[in-house]
Amino acid sequence: MSLSSTTLPAITQSPRVGEERDGEVKEPESQIKHLEISTKDPIFYRRDSPYAISDPKHFYVSKYDAVAHHAQTKEEMKHLAQEKWVNAMAVKKMAMWMRKRLRERTRLKPVVKNLKSLKEPKEISKWEGQRSYLCDRCMLPCPGADVTCEHCNIVLHESCLTEEELREYRCGVVDTEPEPEHAPFLGGSPPSAGSSSRSLGSSSRSLNNFVGGGGGRRRTSSPTQQRLPEKQLQTYTCGFCKQDTEADQHWFTAEKKRLWEAEHHQINAALIGRVLRGFLSRFRYKRYQRAVVRFQAMLRRYIERRKFKAYRRQMKRPMIVNVLAASDMPVANRDNASADPYVIVTVHDSMHREQTLRFDTSVKQKTLDCEWEPQNFLIPGVSGTSVLVFTVVDEEEMRDQFLGQCAVPLTNGDLWLHGGKFDVDLEDLQYIVRTHNKQEADIAYEKITPAGWLTVEIKPLCSLHSVCGPIEGPHIDVLSTITKTSIGAVQNISKVSQKNSYWGVIHDGKASFYRRFGDRTPKVVVPLSGLQVSKVKSTGRHKSPHESSKPSHIPPSTSARVATRSDRLRRSSQLATETQHKKEFSLKNVDVSSSNRQKYVFEAPTVNDSRHWYEVVDYWIQKHKQIKRMRSRSRSRAYRDSVGTFSERGYRDSMGSVNSPDRSKSRSPSPTRGSISP
Repeated sequence: MSLSSTTLPAITQSPRVGEERDGEVKEPESQIKHLEISTKDPIFYRRDSPYAISDPKHFYVSKYDAVAHHAQTKEEMKHLAQEKWVNAMAVKKMAMWMRKRLRERTRLKPVVKNLKSLKEPKEISKWEGQRSYLCDRCMLPCPGADVTCEHCNIVLHESCLTEEELREYRCGVVDTEPEPEHAPFLGGSPPSAGSSSRSLGSSSRSLNNFVGGGGGRRRTSSPTQQRLPEKQLQTYTCGFCKQDTEADQHWFTAEKKRLWEAEHHQINAALIGRVLRGFLSRFRYKRYQRAVVRFQAMLRRYIERRKFKAYRRQMKRPMIVNVLAASDMPVANRDNASADPYVIVTVHDSMHREQTLRFDTSVKQKTLDCEWEPQNFLIPGVSGTSVLVFTVVDEEEMRDQFLGQCAVPLTNGDLWLHGGKFDVDLEDLQYIVRTHNKQEADIAYEKITPAGWLTVEIKPLCSLHSVCGPIEGPHIDVLSTITKTSIGAVQNISKVSQKNSYWGVIHDGKASFYRRFGDRTPKVVVPLSGLQVSKVKSTGRHKSPHESSKPSHIPPSTSARVATRSDRLRRSSQLATETQHKKEFSLKNVDVSSSNRQKYVFEAPTVNDSRHWYEVVDYWIQKHKQIKRMRSRSRSRAYRDSVGTFSERGYRDSMGSVNSPDRSKSRSPSPTRGSISP
């Protein structure tokens, strides 16, 4: 046997229906004795095939090639059948056998990737819509088509099925009453759903005899077997289709699982990515937020610092200025080649360029290099936006001569806070010098070119121990009287007029009071070393004599002890002390005297507190007023007692002049006749 061609055994053709001569079936004249088939057909690559060859070169690695070659082989066989008058059924049987072996062969290949797309077309799996003629198990004719595969054209005898297959095949069989045994199948009515297996078996036997069984032995079914109707016989699936279905199902299950895992992996990846992006976004947001908050804090701190500095610059603070020396000044007197210089220190507002204060140094005679003793010019109040101007002037009989001017702005933070000692060059005129009355000074500015420099010293006073500002208090005469009596002088206390606003400065243990801001010399200077102030809190509000008939007593915390000629005056002063505010102040070793009044001596504990001196002054003035009221009230009561009866209207008129806090709130009934309240 050569590899190029193979001689096949003779294939006997089954007789066709209707070819009967004289009552018997006649064999066809043309029978295939030898059939030349190309060695490229896949049937020759099965070891168990009778037509197998041992050529290792012919091997298909994919199902695509196998399917394509199957189709090519089928066309060749069809062409051979037409040319050599080959029976179509024999060719179809060979094609079906080749198809099954090919499917078994290609099922062993692990290179299949998509089973759904590799299914064979219908025109390849079936031969012109006709089913196979031979049984797939016994290879005997099966004209009755007892069992047919619903997916391909394979037919089987019912007796060729295994017990398990037969059990699955008969899962829906029901017992019905049998039909006549010799009921015709062809030409009559089809078997009903309740037909017995015996009648069906006889029908199949008669069909086999009628068609011509092809020499095979007859197969009879058991009389106990029952069959389903014809429309329910298409439920059998051959082994090849089961394997394909299981493979497809396995592949589809695996693919579905893979797609499900891929989808869930993608979903989980998206969720993880979203969470990670959210975390990174929050982390970035927190980082940006911290940076923004830090920047805002820095900016807010910078703005607040600038506001505080601007506010502190606007606040006035006391400052001491000294002019120490002047060097290389220009010649003003041509006769003796010298000058008689003095320095005018002025304070100007940088915004309005107005002069607020002026101080003059002493005059140095006939010199160009001079020195001054520290005179300590106290500026009662200067802000951080002011400018200190030093103007050097030569004293003349007719008109003073301008020698030079220098300006020191206090906008410099170090100079404003700490001050210093430095030299300043004399330059041309920048600020007009005015007198204390805001009139322009009589100075000649255009004759001499400025030259030389000044040595000045600026000492800002500490803001913790020094303070300045406007004060709302009593008249300056009262303040002057009290302060002067503290050093031994005696003056009469004038009547208290309306309150005036004056300027006060506390520095270096002294309290200086100016009539107005802009004065260079204080009106009153009080040494705070001899002034001691104590602050006493009252234990509670005491009842007035009108609310209680008991005489009021002096609380133990009261520090004022009064030595008078009359007990009534003593009680009146005690009442005035008790009806004050929660704070009481007293002076120690201070004598307030008048020409025809009694003498008051006050004692207080030794407590230094110089910040409330104006409250002390206001307290004693208010106390003096209350003493006068109590005296006038006691006199009016004594007069009413001496007169006797009086009208209610006259009583109201007389009591209306008394400025008592109890009378202003509610009027109490008239006191008992003959009793005098202290």
